[in-house]
Amino acid sequence: MKKTLLFSVALAGLMLGSCSSSDDLNGGGTGNPGFNKDGNGFMSISVNLPTRSGSTTRAENDKYEDGLLSEYEVKNGILALFDASSKSKTSEGDYTLLAAYKLDLTDSELDTDNDNITSTHSVVTQIKSTTATDVYALVLLNDNSILTASDGKLLQNGSTDLTGKTYNEILKLTTENAMTGTGFFMANAPVSATPGNASAPDGKYTTLSKVDLSKIKETKSEAINDPAVSVFVERGVAKVSLNSTSLSGNTSDDNLPYEFNGWVLDNTTKSSYIVRNMGTDAGNYLKYSSEKFAPALNSRFVGDTNLGATSKQPAVDLYRTYWCVDPTYSQKFDATSHAANFNTVTSAADVTSWLTSGKYVYCHENTFDVAHMDYSNTTRALVKVTFNKGNKFYTNNGANAILDTDGKRDDAVMSYVLGTDINIVDLKKYLSDNQASTGTVTWSRADFDLTWAATPDKDGILKVTGIKLSAAGEKKLKPGSPAFTGWDAIKDQLNTNRVIRQYDNGASYYEVRIKHFAGDDAKNGDLAPWNTWETVKPSASEAYPGNKEQNYLGRYGLVRNNWYDIDVTAIKKIGSPVVPDITTDTTPDDNIDAYISAKINVLSWAKRTQSTILGK
Repeated sequence: MKKTLLFSVALAGLMLGSCSSSDDLNGGGTGNPGFNKDGNGFMSISVNLPTRSGSTTRAENDKYEDGLLSEYEVKNGILALFDASSKSKTSEGDYTLLAAYKLDLTDSELDTDNDNITSTHSVVTQIKSTTATDVYALVLLNDNSILTASDGKLLQNGSTDLTGKTYNEILKLTTENAMTGTGFFMANAPVSATPGNASAPDGKYTTLSKVDLSKIKETKSEAINDPAVSVFVERGVAKVSLNSTSLSGNTSDDNLPYEFNGWVLDNTTKSSYIVRNMGTDAGNYLKYSSEKFAPALNSRFVGDTNLGATSKQPAVDLYRTYWCVDPTYSQKFDATSHAANFNTVTSAADVTSWLTSGKYVYCHENTFDVAHMDYSNTTRALVKVTFNKGNKFYTNNGANAILDTDGKRDDAVMSYVLGTDINIVDLKKYLSDNQASTGTVTWSRADFDLTWAATPDKDGILKVTGIKLSAAGEKKLKPGSPAFTGWDAIKDQLNTNRVIRQYDNGASYYEVRIKHFAGDDAKNGDLAPWNTWETVKPSASEAYPGNKEQNYLGRYGLVRNNWYDIDVTAIKKIGSPVVPDITTDTTPDDNIDAYISAKINVLSWAKRTQSTILGK
């Protein structure tokens, strides 16, 4: 059984001091035992990395896995403190940044209890006194130079001072940094106080963690065992892996031999918010459950497994959330704006190396509302499969059969010209009127010459550029016959009715758009099922009928700290001869003419597994 990774990392224990009045954090004053005479106090931080194996009572949301050591290793940290003292600051977005401190993790105390926490680092840091009476904490781990702390200030890009900025302003900060250079960047995870299976989810969440100001200590030894705050952190990136059950075999439709050549992740966003941004509509979507499941499942966006449960971090009534907005959340793109916001493979030549089965990559999160849940917005896995032993071949009109020679290709096209079921009136009349023999003349493939384009078009279609009678065909006409003038029209008919796709080097490509709420169907972890239960069924004109956001929001997408594991279980038929271009393609992710289906596993990590049959 696969272990699934929770990467809400609980950072428990930011000790902020003891105070009872507005002067209590004033540094060294009377009534302020938490700080010494120099105005310094000590704060303990417990960094908890929770994990949980196995399934839960609630589909596949709270399914976790530790992952690799490199994915939860902590190398450095920052403690940022926010002032919530003013009555005008009615929500955490209004809180203002007071100060930021480096966290020295070289001397941290490690706890490896055999429970649902992977590890716990207990860290003590020294902080300066402040007049604030209501303080909240944001913890950043493995900063990767995205945000840094210096002289009590939080800096962006090493120079821009964020002191005094509201948390809402900091939420809007973005980065194009990969977030994985020096350890995995982590920050507070938005959490809900009510579980997803609650009878009436309230739609509320918090990201910043309240500091208990009564627990500032004068010495490091006093602070270590008395945390002032619990902070649950998460990785700043998503993880995607792809596995093929069989690296070679035969297609399930027509028993065609194939070989799996690899995969790449495609159409990934170039930037991300630094801290997970829940957007302005979280109060609504955190209550959403598909009509398929309500009221048994009251919110697919909130887990129902308590965070914590170690000797250092007891279980708390806080629950993971499973959605966010990204910087391109509700945007529509043209070719120029898409290129500015996404890393996209436009042809096989863009891929320098295909990943083998079982490999994984990391990327920024990518989310969108239902109105923009389409090909151009959705991250996909591209899969390369080879047919015909790596030799060039053709297909005719999408038939799952290989034409492995130019002659078979030409025969497929000429069957249209010569077939009795096709009425090319002008040509047949011309041949009948001008045949040299008075008897029945049989016209064959050898009586015609075809010319072809030098290369296929962008869709891999090889076009006929000309057709005429061959020398053998000319001999069947009586001397002095007029030239036939309808060849161009016949050429156009051929390209319409005989679509020839050319597969260079036998390569066939498939795309698997990645689901967030994944699963094969409603019975296997799909928390936002499609075309299985609806009274008003999806159609070619309306992919997402009814209450779109409630039923389908989050069906596709990538959210940080989730591991999307794609399992290719079979290949049904031949795919595309080229990488499908989706840069301006607004086709809904789910459509009646869907080309490929997949199963996605999302791991924690939250782990989400998606299996797929290619060419379905």
